[in-house]
Amino acid sequence: MLVFDEFKGHDQEWIKWYMGEVLSYPMGEFSILDSSFNMKTCVDIGASIGGFSMLASQYFEKVLAFEPSKATFRSLIQYAEPNMEVYNLAVSNRTGDVANLTCQTCPSTGKFHSHNASIVWELGDEKEKTITIDLDKIYELAETDFIDYLKIDCEGSEWDILLYQDLSRVGLISAEIHMPPKQKGDFETLRSKLIHQMRADGFEVLLYSENNFFARNSKFNIPCLICNKEKLNMIQTKHRPFFNSRKREKENA
Repeated sequence: MLVFDEFKGHDQEWIKWYMGEVLSYPMGEFSILDSSFNMKTCVDIGASIGGFSMLASQYFEKVLAFEPSKATFRSLIQYAEPNMEVYNLAVSNRTGDVANLTCQTCPSTGKFHSHNASIVWELGDEKEKTITIDLDKIYELAETDFIDYLKIDCEGSEWDILLYQDLSRVGLISAEIHMPPKQKGDFETLRSKLIHQMRADGFEVLLYSENNFFARNSKFNIPCLICNKEKLNMIQTKHRPFFNSRKREKENA
């Protein structure tokens, strides 16, 4: 079983990391809130080792997970559920570009790992080549003309996706956003401009932390959800057994 070096032998750290994924990106049976919403296709951009994708696979018919780091991708494959498709690609606003993926070194082990790996930031000395893909090509891979849920956590590339891609064929978006590289101005102003544009494009947007937002296409009657403390406790109680069982199954396989 291939895992991040810093997690080996530390089950509680695995659980803490997985819970972070669960709590950062709202997930549920959204079709209960709006019967016109299909629980068919979920796309995970910046999948890492698959915490969110594994959760989404419980709800959606198909999950497409994109992770550019080769080392992390090997772990993602190990954790993939039967209804998950995994791709060793970086999502951007173009398909077919060769990009440098820069990664940091784990402070506890001194070894290379892909936490916060980015194709737009110079984060460390470790680099590898990766290929980019855009949303139009992802629709082709998914064999659909609509993405029901789009999760984005791609360390700076989110601006290329959110600002320069057609999002009209996306139902729900949950994303982490950062200060874009080589941009002038303060983060709050740039973030406000992004949210204003998304609202102008027909999305209801809820900013529920400094760097995270949840957005709903206005064609659906689904409230923008925010996880309060009671909600967080419920999610932790519900998904911890699922994570532990999947972890044991795959490590013993």
